[in-house]
Amino acid sequence: MAIYTRESLSQEVKPRWSVITSPLVKPDWYVLGTQEQEIDEAWALYSNTRGSLLSELLLGDMKLRSQVEILKNFGTTSGTATTMERGTLFEAGSSTRTISSATVQTSVKQLLRQNQAMSGTAQGAITPLPKEIVADTGQHLRKGSVLNDGWWWPFKNDAWILGGVHGLKRFHLALATVPDELLWDKASKRPRVLGRELLGLHLAGYKLIGLPAWTIKKTWNAWGKEQSSTTPVSAKTIRESIGFVFAPTSKVTAESLTFTGYQEAINALTGIDDIKNTILNEAEAIAFDAYDFDKVVAPPATL
Repeated sequence: MAIYTRESLSQEVKPRWSVITSPLVKPDWYVLGTQEQEIDEAWALYSNTRGSLLSELLLGDMKLRSQVEILKNFGTTSGTATTMERGTLFEAGSSTRTISSATVQTSVKQLLRQNQAMSGTAQGAITPLPKEIVADTGQHLRKGSVLNDGWWWPFKNDAWILGGVHGLKRFHLALATVPDELLWDKASKRPRVLGRELLGLHLAGYKLIGLPAWTIKKTWNAWGKEQSSTTPVSAKTIRESIGFVFAPTSKVTAESLTFTGYQEAINALTGIDDIKNTILNEAEAIAFDAYDFDKVVAPPATL
């Protein structure tokens, strides 16, 4: 089991620091803090993600982090500061207007007031915010669903994935399709961030959740004649509408993923097929109607 403390995280990554900070991993534009600062921030991000107040974390492209409605409704996961607090997050489609944490916090407070006004009604009971956010809207910036760390680079991204899988969080890829260019950089022959994330989920034993049974074509033989039935909406259209949900299948496997194992697997990737043929393979998906999260998180039975 690899659930990290601040000390165990430090002990594992320090001997690998030259690899973690190599040009293959650290972007040229990122200015490193001290080793202790970087580890402190990674630990904070890992801890906040593992303890996220929501059961599902959102994957996606850069647009995901610049939509106020998404940030308001799902919150952000961060270590010590978000890009909003640093003033480095721009509104979608703008290179001059930044989104501030105050903007999101105001939106959250408005949402709370709406919920309170609707309390006791059917509508108000549908999506209540966690009580921790009600008590402290600052938690919305630290323990939400969308990765938004003000000091982001791949090491911090790995900390986010590890925190999520060690916390047995489900991951929702909010895209209609997954273009190859989001998974793999042909020029450098390295995975892009999303490819890196999906590999981590695969290593942790996560599986794609299949489509509901009612979307799948059923064929049977009636009076000697083959007949079939299916939903009038295609499976492809449904997948494009709901995105991709990845869920843990084994608590032991998820909690056993380490920084070292994760990073070594990234370095061992030979191409995009190593990602597409595993966790994105619809044929390997878990049947929607058969998946039981409670069984995954339940303690093992004792005789």
